Amino acid sequence: MTLSDEEARRRGTQKTVLERKAPPTFDVLIEIQDRERVAIHQPLAEVVDAALRGPLPTPRIRMRTREGRIISNAEDAARPIAIHSGQPGNGETGNGKVTLLPTRKPRTVFPYGVSRSYLEQSIRELELPVRVLGNLDGADVVLTLKNYYRRRPDILRQAESGGVPVHILKSNSVAQVKEALGRLYGGEAPDPGVQRALDEALDAIRKVKSTLQPHEISPQNAYVRRLQHQLVSEHELVARSTGKEPQRRLRILPAADVD
Repeated sequence: MTLSDEEARRRGTQKTVLERKAPPTFDVLIEIQDRERVAIHQPLAEVVDAALRGPLPTPRIRMRTREGRIISNAEDAARPIAIHSGQPGNGETGNGKVTLLPTRKPRTVFPYGVSRSYLEQSIRELELPVRVLGNLDGADVVLTLKNYYRRRPDILRQAESGGVPVHILKSNSVAQVKEALGRLYGGEAPDPGVQRALDEALDAIRKVKSTLQPHEISPQNAYVRRLQHQLVSEHELVARSTGKEPQRRLRILPAADVD
C-alpha cells in the first residue's frame, strides 16, 4: 500500500507499507511446535500487523512437562531483582542491568577442620554478628584448611556444588581466622566480573522466560554461581550447576521438572 505524505508522517513510516487486506478469519493461531509444545499467536490481527512491519512478536508458549503439568511464558518478562545486601538500591536499572551493591555479609559459618574455639574467639574480638554452625546445613560460608581442601572431601564438594563459598586458611590459628573474617567483612567494592556475570544471568532469565528453553551461561566460581542461583530463584526459575571446575556453570531451566 502507498500512503499519502501526511499519513506517512502521522504513522512515522515510509510511504510504501505492507498491510492486511482484511481482518483475519480467526482470532487466534496455534502453532504446534512439537508434541508437548505449542505457540499461541493472539490477537492474530495485531500479530499479523506487527509481522508485516518487522520481526514476528514473541508468541505465548505453553508446554506440558513429563509430569503432565502445563507451564507457560505468559507471565511478564524477567522482573527486577534485588541481591540482598541489607542496603537499599540493589536491583535492575533502567537499562536492564543488575545493580550490584556489596552483597549481604555471611551470618553463619561452618568451620571444617578449623578450630571452633578459635573461630568463636575471633568473632567475639572482632564483634561480628556471626553464628558458628556444626554442619553445612544453613551455612553462608565454610572455613577450612589447605590440607583439608586438597583432599576434596565430600562435605567440601557438597558445599561448592551448592554454591556455598569455601575460604581456605593456611594454618589453624587465631590470626588466620581473623584474617579470613576480615576479608569477608571488608568494605571492598563489588568486583566488575561479578557484575558482568549477573547481567549475563539476567539476560538468560529473559530468554528462558520468553522461549521456555534451557539456557547455559558462562562458567563462574562457586561464589558467583551462588549469586546467580539466587537471581534465578527470585525469578521463579530453576538453575542447576553443570560441568567440572573450573568450567562449572549454570543451566537455567523454566521449571524444576524440565530438562
